[in-house]
Parts: sequence; C-alpha cells; structure tokens
Amino acid sequence: MHRGNAAHTPVMGTTNYTNTFIAVAEDCPVASAEVPPVPVKGPTVFARGQPCLRSSPLAKRYGWGFHYDAEGRVALVPVGSPEYEAFVTDDSLTVVKAMRSKRK
Repeated sequence: MHRGNAAHTPVMGTTNYTNTFIAVAEDCPVASAEVPPVPVKGPTVFARGQPCLRSSPLAKRYGWGFHYDAEGRVALVPVGSPEYEAFVTDDSLTVVKAMRSKRK
C-alpha cells in the first residue's frame, strides 16, 4: 500500500519521513489500539533504537499508526479512530504499511 506523490516519498536508506503515514501491519492481531504492557522493570517499548518505526511493535502488534508531518514530527494514531481512517485515505500523504511480524 504505497500511495502519494513522489515528492513525498522518503529517500531509500533513510528513516527521515515527512508527509507520511505508517499504517499498522497486515498481520496486526488487534482491531483497536492497545497500550503495550509495562514490564516490572519499567517501560521498555522504546528502550532500544528502532531502525524505522515501521518495525516497531506498536505498529506490528499493538495497533498504532504513525503520522509524520511536513517537519518530520511524529504522532501516534490509534487504529480504528477517525484520525487513523482520515490519514489512511489522505492523498496528500505517502501511506506505507508497517513491516509484517511473519513472512508470508
């Protein structure tokens, strides 16, 4: 699912997205966003660097999309929300899916 104007397409080899929406993975098991469990030691969802938020468990397992604005700022958007649906259908954005958890 790659849409949008080529001017908005990120350069290959970089994770500096602008005007982009990362939708949840095709194999995401939830229909509405869930808050990830917090381990006893404390939050670790972002404890290690992600090469790209397309590989984040938030988009692959917990049902959260990511919206990058024109300045590259990112916002979490819960799947199933009106905002999520608006971003997925916005022709001014490049829309890409998060990476799948398993191979086809």
